[in-house]
Amino acid sequence: MTVFGINIDRKQLLLLVLDGLLILLAMSLAHLLRLNQALTPENLAMQLSTRTGASLLAVLAHIGALYVLESYKLADDWSRPRNLLRPAVAAVGAGLLLAILFFLFPHWAFGRGVLVTQSGFVLLGTVGLRLALSRLVARKDQGELLLIIGAGKSGRYMAEALLNNCKGRVQILAFMDMRPEKDGMSYFDIPVHTPKLEALHEQVKALGVNRVIITGTHGWDDQFISALLDERVGGLQVESMAEAFKRLMGRVPVANVDTSFFLFGPGFVLNRNAMLRNLFRLVDIVVALVGILLASPLILITALVSLLAGGRPVIFAQERAGLGRKPFKLYKFRTMIKDAEKHSGPKWSQENDPRVTSWGRFLRRTRLDELPQLWNVLRGDMSLVGPRPEREHFIAQLEKEIPFYNLRFAIRPGVTGWAQVNYGYGASVEDAKIKLEYELFYIQEMSLMLYLLVVLKTIQTVLLHKGS
Repeated sequence: MTVFGINIDRKQLLLLVLDGLLILLAMSLAHLLRLNQALTPENLAMQLSTRTGASLLAVLAHIGALYVLESYKLADDWSRPRNLLRPAVAAVGAGLLLAILFFLFPHWAFGRGVLVTQSGFVLLGTVGLRLALSRLVARKDQGELLLIIGAGKSGRYMAEALLNNCKGRVQILAFMDMRPEKDGMSYFDIPVHTPKLEALHEQVKALGVNRVIITGTHGWDDQFISALLDERVGGLQVESMAEAFKRLMGRVPVANVDTSFFLFGPGFVLNRNAMLRNLFRLVDIVVALVGILLASPLILITALVSLLAGGRPVIFAQERAGLGRKPFKLYKFRTMIKDAEKHSGPKWSQENDPRVTSWGRFLRRTRLDELPQLWNVLRGDMSLVGPRPEREHFIAQLEKEIPFYNLRFAIRPGVTGWAQVNYGYGASVEDAKIKLEYELFYIQEMSLMLYLLVVLKTIQTVLLHKGS
C-alpha cells in the first residue's frame, strides 16, 4: 500500500490506527478514573471532545516514540522480552515528552496523575497489541508473491535487491523469459520459465503469483504483450521494474530508467507549486529557529569541549553546491585533524576514517557536528531534509559516471535526508549511485509526510546509533 509515495505495509497501518485509538481510549480512561466518573461511552466521548489539543499531542507523541523505537516491525518475535521493551520504553519516553509539551502549552495540560495513568495504559495496550497481532497475522503472511519478467541483467539486479532488502515482504516465485536458452535455468535458486503463449493464464495461475514485475523487453512479441495485457485486465497486478523498485525499495534504479521516466513520471512538484515551496521553507525556518533556541546550551558546550579537545578552528567551513548547483559555505563542528586534506587532496569520508579525531567520532555518531547547519537552514542555503550537499570536486567526477546526477540540484540540500537514514557511509562511486537513487525518490515523491518521516528516522538513527 502506497501513501504519499511511501510504501506502507497494511498490517503496520492497521497497528498504527489501533495504537491511535488505544492512546485516545487510554487518555479518556485515565481522566474518568481520576475524576471518579462512570465508564460510559458518553463520558469517554466527552473527555475527548473537551481535550482535543491534548488528545492530538498524546497521539503524536506516543506514535512518534513507537516509530523511533522500531515498534512497528510485526515480523519481529514479540514474545521476546528484549523486543517488548521497545514499546514499553516508548510509552515512558512519550510520557516525559508530553510533560515537556504541556509545560510549553499549559492550556492543554492535565494532571501528573492522569499523565502517569495514561502512560501505564498505553504501555500495557501497545505491548498487548503487538503480542496479539504478531501471533495472528505476521507469521502466516507470505508477502507479495512475485513473477519477474526478464531474467537478464536487470531482472537479476531486481531479484537480488529484493532478496537482500525485502525479506518477509516479498517472495519471488519465478522468472519468465522469452529466450529458450534460459528455460530451466535458475538464479538465486529461483527457476526461469519460458512463457506458454497459448496458455499464459494457466501458467501464471499455476505459479500462484499475485504480482508481475516487468524488467526487460528482450525478445518480446505481440502475442506475449497481448497475453500480459489480458492478465492485467483480468485482475493480475503488473508493474514496471522502475515503479516496483521505487515502491518496495524507496529508490529510483538510475541504471534501469531513461529520461522519459522523469519527463513523464511524477515528481518535481516543489518547483511547480509556489505555495508548497513556501510552506516547506516556512517549516524549515520555524524548525531552525526552535532548534537553535533549544540547542543553544548544547551548541555552546560542544564548542567549548571541541576547543579544549582539538583547538581552533572549532567550526569547519567548506564550499558545497546547493540549489541549482549554486555554491555556498557549509558549517559544521570540526571532526577531523587540522589540514586533513593538505597532502592527500579531496577524499571521501569513510566509516572509521583515520583522519577523524576521537572527539570527532563522538560528534559524528551523535550528529552534534551537524548543529551549525541550522544556520545554513535559516539562511536558505539548505533545507532540514534533502540531498546531502557535495563538493564540486566530487560532483564533476560523479556526474560523468552516474546517470541523472544533476537532478539532485533540483531542491535545496538537507541537513539530513532519505539517503542518510537508509544508507551508510558513501566512500565510492557505487555508494554515491545508491545514495542518488534514494535522493531521486525523495525529490520525486516529496511531501510533508515524507519530510516528517525522514525527521523521525533521523531521530531513530541517532538514538539507536544506526546509519551514517
